[in-house]
Amino acid sequence: MKIKSGILLSLILLIGCQSKTTKKTANNNTRITPKEWVHYRAKDDVKNGHIVLISGDEEYRSEEALPQLAKILTHHHGFDCTVLFAQDPEKPGIIDPNYRQHIPGLDQLEEADLMIISTRFRSLPVEQMRHIDNYMLDG
Repeated sequence: MKIKSGILLSLILLIGCQSKTTKKTANNNTRITPKEWVHYRAKDDVKNGHIVLISGDEEYRSEEALPQLAKILTHHHGFDCTVLFAQDPEKPGIIDPNYRQHIPGLDQLEEADLMIISTRFRSLPVEQMRHIDNYMLDG
């Protein structure tokens, strides 16, 4: 049975984005924290800048397309790329393009040289929207 490439890519993205990082708490207990975004680093000898790609639509599958674009920009053009995804804050690390009120990591726009945004019908909280506004106002 063949699996459609779009479905397979979705599964790979979900698995990749759900990978866990470990943090030590004050009492030395280990706590697992899910990754909420994906970061691709350019080779050390080539650094052209930092691009933040923001995914958030339930129609056009930007959660699939933007990581692919980020890899191309990283591997072929030397950019560091960070891809942000719409997520339910109750389920961090799980991409949910239907959740319209939360995209974690927007503070990374403060260091971005370029923003690529592919969103639709979002209603972000003021503190998250402020990062986008500030980026746009900085020119």
